[in-house]
Amino acid sequence: MSFKPIRTFLTDRLVEIDSDFTVFDNGFTSDQVGSDNFNKRFHIFYGNVTTTASNQNTTSDVVTSTVTLFFSGSRSSADELDEAMDIANKYRINCLRRTKYAGQTFIKNVVCQSIEAIPLDTNDNAISIKLTFNISIIFGTGVDLNC
Repeated sequence: MSFKPIRTFLTDRLVEIDSDFTVFDNGFTSDQVGSDNFNKRFHIFYGNVTTTASNQNTTSDVVTSTVTLFFSGSRSSADELDEAMDIANKYRINCLRRTKYAGQTFIKNVVCQSIEAIPLDTNDNAISIKLTFNISIIFGTGVDLNC
């Protein structure tokens, strides 16, 4: 199995609520998103894995994933914050809907641990919203053990 379905799941849930978002596809950091081109951009980081149970065939793991959403362009920082938090909340709720992952053999549960608003150092009321998800997964369910 691959971890890629996590990135696909998180991306698909965001594009469902706002198709204007485009990915900043850097593996580790979102620090290099250009300040003139980050409105409705997003970055996904995952890689912290905690095993909660295992046996000879499968492991149950929790993957911590961080999605950072970037916004700019409102007349006031209060307006920008309100709009950004509303989109982040819609995104969070869309990710938590069990029907979005119930048919998958890989993702078993999604929990949003936090939403953090971070002002960016620009002159156009730019803001980023960082959502931290804990995604429960099971590896090994499709492994053929007939050697």
